[in-house]
Amino acid sequence: MNFRGGAGADSFLGGSENDTAYGFGGDDQVQGNGGDDVLVGHDGNDTLNGGDGDDWLVGGAGSDQMNGMEGIDWVSYEDAVSRVTVDLTLANWQNTGGGGTDRMIGIENLYGSAFDDTLKGDAGVNVLSGQNGADILDGRGGNDILNGGAGIDSLIGGEGDDVLNGGAGDDTLNGGAGIDWASYEGVAAAVSVDLLLSTAQNTQGAGLDRLLYIENLAGSAFDDMLSGSTLANTLQGQVGDDALYGRGGNDLLEGGAGWDWLVGGLGNDVLDGGRDYDWASYEDAAKGVTVSLAAIGAQNTVGAGVDTLIDIENLYGSAFNDTLTGDAESNSLLGAAGNDRLYGGDGDDTLSGGVGQDLLDGGAGIDTASYAGAATGVFIQLWGNPTQETGIGSHTFVSIENLYGSAYRDFMWGDASINWLAGADGDDALSSWGSGDTLDGGNGDDLLTGTVGVVTLIGG
Repeated sequence: MNFRGGAGADSFLGGSENDTAYGFGGDDQVQGNGGDDVLVGHDGNDTLNGGDGDDWLVGGAGSDQMNGMEGIDWVSYEDAVSRVTVDLTLANWQNTGGGGTDRMIGIENLYGSAFDDTLKGDAGVNVLSGQNGADILDGRGGNDILNGGAGIDSLIGGEGDDVLNGGAGDDTLNGGAGIDWASYEGVAAAVSVDLLLSTAQNTQGAGLDRLLYIENLAGSAFDDMLSGSTLANTLQGQVGDDALYGRGGNDLLEGGAGWDWLVGGLGNDVLDGGRDYDWASYEDAAKGVTVSLAAIGAQNTVGAGVDTLIDIENLYGSAFNDTLTGDAESNSLLGAAGNDRLYGGDGDDTLSGGVGQDLLDGGAGIDTASYAGAATGVFIQLWGNPTQETGIGSHTFVSIENLYGSAYRDFMWGDASINWLAGADGDDALSSWGSGDTLDGGNGDDLLTGTVGVVTLIGG
C-alpha cells in the first residue's frame, strides 16, 4: 500500500504487506503494521511506528519519535540538511543536530547523512552506515557492521566480532575487542593490505587506511594482496586473482573465485583455493616440505606445519628439498630451488624442478617438463638415460611426454612416444625421435628436425 499525505496532520495505518507512506507537512501519525515498511515523516513533529517486519524510518525535519517495534529496523537521516549525531543508547529525546530532536525506540541500525556524522550503536547488533562525509562510527557492544562510505572516516568496532568497511577515503579502522574484520568488498579497485602495519598504509584501491586490532581481512572483487600478522588470521580474497599471505599463526586462507596464490606461512593453516585454478605456495618455508594434493584432511608438511588443502590444483615448493605430489586432476608442480621430487599422479601435469638435482615423475596422463623459469638455456633428451645434466641441474625424467623450453637457446630431443616440444623464446634446436611429434619453435631462429614418420613443425 502507498500513502502520500498533505500539508496537514495525517494519519496512516498500514496493512500486512510492505507499505510506503509519506506524511509530508504537519504532525503525522504513521504506522506500518505488518511487512517491511518505508515510513517518511518529512516536515512536522511526526510519530512513526514500524510494527512487524524490518522497517525503514525517516523522520525528516522536526522533533520525531520513531519506534521500530518488531524486526530489524533502521532510522535514516538521508535527507538531513547538516551533520547528525545519533546515539542508540539514549532512550529519551536527543538533539541530532541536522535531523532535529528525535526519540528512537526499538531501533537497531542507523543510516547517516551526506555530512560529517557521528553514529553510535548500543550493546546489541547494529549496522551503522555513514555515507558521505568524514564520519565517526562507534559500534560499542555486539557484533556490528560499520560502513564508512566516502570520506575520511573513523570506525570503532568496540566489543564483539565486528566488520569494518571504511570505503573510499583515508580511514581509521579500530576493531577493538573481539575478532574483527576489515572489509574491502565494495571498493572500486584492487587493494593491498598488511595486518603487520599499525601506521597508515596505502591500500591502493581504498586510500590510506590505518588498521588497529583487526584480525581478519576480506578483499575486493579485483586482484588483491592480503597479508596477515603473527597471530591467527582469516584472509578472504573474494573474486579476482588474489595473493594471500598468512604469515604466523593458524590461518584460514580462502581464495574465492579466480586464480589465487595462497601462502600459509608458519602455523597449522587451512588453504582453500575456491573456484578456478589455485596455488598453494611454500616459498617462505624454513626447510623442505612434503605436500600431496591427493591427501584428504590435515597433512604434516614437515617444513611448514600441519596444513589442510582444499580446492588446490597446483603446488610451489620451498628453497630446500621438497616432495610434491599431484592428484587425479591436471596439476602444476614447481619445485623451485633444492633437490626436489615431483610426482604428477594421474592427469596431464606440468612439472618444473628448477635448480637442483630433481626427479620429475609425470605418472599417468600426458605430462610436461617445463623450463619456462630457467635462467639459462637447457639441454634435454627424452630418449636414452633418464638422468641427465640439463644445464640447471641433474634431472631424472620418468613418464614425461612433452618438453617446454626456456627463454634462451634450448636443445631438446623427444623419444619413441608422441612428444610435443616447445622451444619458447630463443634460437632453439628441436628434434623428434618418432612419428606423430609436434615441434614448436616459438620465437627466435629455430632449427626443427623431424627424423621419423609424420612430424608437425611450427616455426613461430
